[in-house]
Amino acid sequence: MKYILLIIFLLPSLILKGQSFQDWVDTVSSKPPSQRQPLVDSFMAAQNQFPFIENDTTVHFIYQGFQSSISVPGDHNFWDPNADALTQIIQTDFWYATFHFEPNARVDYKFVLNGSSWITDPLNPNLIYGGFGPNSELAMPQYIQPWEINSFPNTIKGKVVTHSVRSDIMNRNYDVRFYLPYGYDTLTAKRYPAVYFQDGGEYLNLADAQNILDNLIDSALIPPVIGVFVTPTDRNNEYAFNRRDDYRMFFANELVPFVDSLFKTYPDPGRRTLVGTSFGANISTLIGFNHPDKFSNLGLHSPAIWPNNFEAGWLAVGANTDTIKQAMVWGSLEGGLHQDILFYTDTLLFLGFDVYSQFQPEGHSWGLWRATLDDLLIYLLPSQILGIDDPKGSGFSVYPNPAVDQIKLMSTSSSFPAFIEIIDLVGRVRLETELRSPDQRIDISMLERGVYLLRNGSNSLDPVRFIKN
Repeated sequence: MKYILLIIFLLPSLILKGQSFQDWVDTVSSKPPSQRQPLVDSFMAAQNQFPFIENDTTVHFIYQGFQSSISVPGDHNFWDPNADALTQIIQTDFWYATFHFEPNARVDYKFVLNGSSWITDPLNPNLIYGGFGPNSELAMPQYIQPWEINSFPNTIKGKVVTHSVRSDIMNRNYDVRFYLPYGYDTLTAKRYPAVYFQDGGEYLNLADAQNILDNLIDSALIPPVIGVFVTPTDRNNEYAFNRRDDYRMFFANELVPFVDSLFKTYPDPGRRTLVGTSFGANISTLIGFNHPDKFSNLGLHSPAIWPNNFEAGWLAVGANTDTIKQAMVWGSLEGGLHQDILFYTDTLLFLGFDVYSQFQPEGHSWGLWRATLDDLLIYLLPSQILGIDDPKGSGFSVYPNPAVDQIKLMSTSSSFPAFIEIIDLVGRVRLETELRSPDQRIDISMLERGVYLLRNGSNSLDPVRFIKN
């Protein structure tokens, strides 16, 4: 689920004077050599955004500088540095390559200069960080940036603490970070669901998982949870190859008892969730299907379940379909992995499993995973709160809540006409209207999906909070 900000890209600058980008290139190329560079410089000075997006589906990667060759590897060509070369307008420093993407695509990319030097796009300030450092990010016009990865001043916030967990099975210690929700108290009888994250450090550092948990809990989209963030020490072997069985035994037989003994967690598998990306999704699947007495919920980002002849996938055959609930998100730009996951999803549905799945026009990237972690968690951990009336008892409420296109003010203390303001989480007034009668509905179809405050400006009562789906 994406909320709040829809990136709007402007049409080409008037520097093109009604021409398409390719027409402009052809025009510049036809000019005498002495006139080409000034035309290029004028074009570049007129632009405020790169890559240059011409319409909802056409984008031009642009590099300015003198090189012998330039290519643009990225999600769109599976990071092949030899796949897509930029074309130079002769006797200028202008290089370009044109691509077509879906209107809501999001792509990680870099430039390779002279066949060897990998750099981010000097013209594009938008970066996305992954396990191998920063990449440049292209977001097409209909891509919606995730609101939930941000920290908001008025959101109630949990905290992260670290404990060392000894594994005799793995013969090593793991530094595990734990997210404790706001108000967590070991002295009360209240218990919490637990969400276990593979690649825990990267979920925290690259996917902003702490902010996501804060925002989802504060918005009542999921119940308060305890997050368990585990960082591997020998990732590929622990998640996919020769130590995978030892690692899953560590998780099921050492880590879970440790967590349950230290924190106020529910002891049943239906309140435990495993989340992982790529090989992390592979080990999560191995743990879930081999230990249904410990885990019932699997949140899988781009699950790479091909190791060991699709061992993780075959575990679904013959398993009890009532014991495992799965939610999967992946990118259609992930090559063969995309087809593998489609086949696996269809198989699960055929077998009768509870499965949520979606794929986006993106690649194998933390940009995709951080923006869809909320989808996985909301599906696997549905909130017990169907509406969000103000807990202080403000004298009015919003119905329905959550809502899609319209809301209605339910009030025992408001008089009409009433002046209504709707405010987003950063304090901006997004909608103002006057209600003439208690039956009048408020059109919220123009608002992005997210959490808002509704304030009745006609009286001094506290605002109420509602969700726009």
